[in-house]
Amino acid sequence: MSLAHVENAEFHEGLVPLDGEVAELSVLVPSWQAAAIEKAAGIKGISAGQLVRSILQQVISTFPVVVGS
Repeated sequence: MSLAHVENAEFHEGLVPLDGEVAELSVLVPSWQAAAIEKAAGIKGISAGQLVRSILQQVISTFPVVVGS
């Protein structure tokens, strides 16, 4: 996804927009979890990637993380 595309994307409440600096993570999950993520994301009207990023953001925000360390 290009930065221009990110700037023009529709953002949903509670989702943090991408800042142009991204890293790709490969995550292995059981197929039932992947299906559940897809279904939950569809219900919310967002992509599976957006849902996973929002879940990660919720978890990370509970820890005292220093950016850039």
